[in-house]
Amino acid sequence: MGTQRKDVLKQLGLDRTGKDPLPEALSPMLASPGGEPFTHPDWLFEVKWDGVRALAFIRGAGRRREVCLQGRNLNPLTSRYPEVVQAFSRLPLPSGLILDGEIVALDAQGRPSFQLLQRRIHATKEEEIARLQAEVPVVYYVFDLLYAHGHALLDRPLEERRKVLESLIPPDPVVRISEAVRVEGEAFFQAVRDLGLEGVIAKRLDSRYEPGRRSPSWQQPMTAVPSARKVTSRLHPSGARAMTLGWACATIRFTSSPGSVTPSGRGERRRREPRTAT
Repeated sequence: MGTQRKDVLKQLGLDRTGKDPLPEALSPMLASPGGEPFTHPDWLFEVKWDGVRALAFIRGAGRRREVCLQGRNLNPLTSRYPEVVQAFSRLPLPSGLILDGEIVALDAQGRPSFQLLQRRIHATKEEEIARLQAEVPVVYYVFDLLYAHGHALLDRPLEERRKVLESLIPPDPVVRISEAVRVEGEAFFQAVRDLGLEGVIAKRLDSRYEPGRRSPSWQQPMTAVPSARKVTSRLHPSGARAMTLGWACATIRFTSSPGSVTPSGRGERRRREPRTAT
């Protein structure tokens, strides 16, 4: 176990192996429709990927590791996305994890493409899946951790779950942690729109994970922020889009000092409330 992971688990009281049973299946938590993008210190803002929702169940280690992918309606997805299963099998992860994320296909410019992903969604035969794995490779963007080290984390606040998640997942070309920023929802929404991504999911930092529920603690802002400028970049099929988004996130994080930032990056900072905040 890495030093960072040990420190995070100890800090959160999770360093001793728990006795909570690992669930066989879980329905994913869903976001409620929101209003306009907003800026708020109690919220985290993540990319909304245009893909297939999937929970990853990881049991065992080494050659005995078992990886199962489960869809939004509890449907099995393991056999359809072998590259995701292979990635989890090779990563140095502990036994007994449940991760929440989204399976995404990227186009030649590195942008999520549901149209491309549809070819993978409808493939069921082994030979067809093998062929499409080369033609339409997918990545798995993970944004939540529901079970780890023998502990069910559903009642833990999102802020703690993300902290453990970020200490667990090393850099990998297939399994990637979904980018997120705190507070600056309007600036982040504009950045992902300028990069051609679908949108943003807003989540309360103190939100617990509510399986199967469409909760107001998670919101999907629908209205685009008017763009003051366009972020341009040279992209590559290998996933440089994620690097560019990382740059945008870092820019938002490090320039968002109190009283200095608006969605366009200039002028007085505004605090806007979510439409259905609780």
